[in-house]
Amino acid sequence: MSAGNVNHWRIASWFLLMLLACAIFLGAHGQIEPRTRTVEAQEFVLKDSGGRVRARMGMKNDQAAIEFYDEQGSTVWTVPSKGFKPVQVH
Repeated sequence: MSAGNVNHWRIASWFLLMLLACAIFLGAHGQIEPRTRTVEAQEFVLKDSGGRVRARMGMKNDQAAIEFYDEQGSTVWTVPSKGFKPVQVH
């Protein structure tokens, strides 16, 4: 082998080594950062396959509420219902 061929292999080897090192460091960096698990919204809406709203979770009269609806859109269950008072834990 000539000296030119050896030099090309040496450059290619260093290039591959640096590429591998970058891949390892970038992979490790992605594992170190904590992933955010919080989803924020004013309201969450659940729709059926026909696009009809079947449930809502959000604020109603300055109070958290969950409502479920039937096929016609009528409320079938809601929390809190009228007169609902939050439980106090001591």
